[in-house]
Amino acid sequence: MALRVIFLVQFGIAGLFGLMFFLVPKKAMTSFVGEVPDDRYAFLTRIYGTANFMYAVAAWFAAFMPDSAGRRGIAIAFAVSLGAGVFVFVPGVIRKTLTAFGWLPTVLQTVFTVLYIYFAVTMVV
Repeated sequence: MALRVIFLVQFGIAGLFGLMFFLVPKKAMTSFVGEVPDDRYAFLTRIYGTANFMYAVAAWFAAFMPDSAGRRGIAIAFAVSLGAGVFVFVPGVIRKTLTAFGWLPTVLQTVFTVLYIYFAVTMVV
């Protein structure tokens, strides 16, 4: 599997999550937390949505870059930030702060972290 494909899949998934959390934050949070959040949490959910949308845009541009140190740097940055997200989601799911639906981003972030580390290590620049 090519790094370009990984970036394009990341673009699609992050774009969908970003739009979901930005456009319908209360419904999106209800599916993860199990209760309807108030307006303050809806605002924070929108910020999370814009962060996901930023990942999507960065992944889109990285997908069409030639192999370079910059593209490898983006893969490393994604691996570090998504890997950190795993350490946020796992305790939330274990402590039942999140519903079972919380495993979806946990698994996705773990898979993408491993893939980005693999490509960052094996990429010849």
